[in-house]
Amino acid sequence: SRMKLGDFLIAYLEKIGVSHMFGIPGDLVINLFFKFGRHRGLKIVTFSHEPGVGFAADGYARAKGRIGVICVTYGAGGHNMVNPVAGSFAERVPLLVISGGPGEEERKLGVLIHHQAKEIESQYRIYREVTCAAKIIDDPLRAATDIDEVIRAIWLHQQPGYLEIHRDMVEREIRIPKEIIDWNGELPQPQSDRRKLDEAVRETVERLNHAKRPLILVGIESYRFKAAKDIVALVERTGVPCCASVLAKGAFPMNHPQYMGVYLGAISPPRIRKRVEEADLIIALGMLLTDIESGGRAPSEALRDRSIWAADNRV
Repeated sequence: SRMKLGDFLIAYLEKIGVSHMFGIPGDLVINLFFKFGRHRGLKIVTFSHEPGVGFAADGYARAKGRIGVICVTYGAGGHNMVNPVAGSFAERVPLLVISGGPGEEERKLGVLIHHQAKEIESQYRIYREVTCAAKIIDDPLRAATDIDEVIRAIWLHQQPGYLEIHRDMVEREIRIPKEIIDWNGELPQPQSDRRKLDEAVRETVERLNHAKRPLILVGIESYRFKAAKDIVALVERTGVPCCASVLAKGAFPMNHPQYMGVYLGAISPPRIRKRVEEADLIIALGMLLTDIESGGRAPSEALRDRSIWAADNRV
């Protein structure tokens, strides 16, 4: 029921199945790095430049279907991580960024901290813009709960989260709530409102049965949320032709007889563009309506007026 914060964080990551940690040691995170390094079940992968750390953790998360864990120092390390983390946020990749930070004694000095930006909490505020959850861990009574909340949010939203752990907190004893002790390590999945989902399915089936030239568009979220096999089964069951968005190339088998190719709005191959524009119903699964997906132009009428979209936890 009581543990040192650093030991708790390692035990928590082990409980959810994390096998690798990517990072670069530095002055304000060195105490935590020593903790990670002594744990035999966790492989530490270090680099010479923080963006490489971020991209490696992103690749690990995509390939393994787990949270990619990053550990960097405050200031120079944390600020250098922003670009890859922002990319993971945009593409829905679950990363946990752990940064060191100045301790209480350094804060009391009333002078600038090494690599501090405008204010001591500037880095935390920056990460609030590119993560789904961000917290500074500075309260021993709430530390375990705050860590748990951030990591659950990461998995629920499939986007990065941020923890700033000041160096004098690593060896602080914290209280562990009983619900975390008894928890089996399973992280939450998004849950639909069953009544709304049933209604959406009923209406979609009704419209599909009346369509003469339906089409299925596969987007990147079908891959991110591990739904690609289900979509192949749906395409085969309905007999409907299928295109992938440019971000989802490879999410649907490219040698499948019902696969037409990549749809990229106005700059698509003429045969694919014509088939999409002539469709009387488009079912878009996990396709985000962004500039790159629509070829840098306004979406066609077919995409707006004759389609059903399932994306970003909405239908």
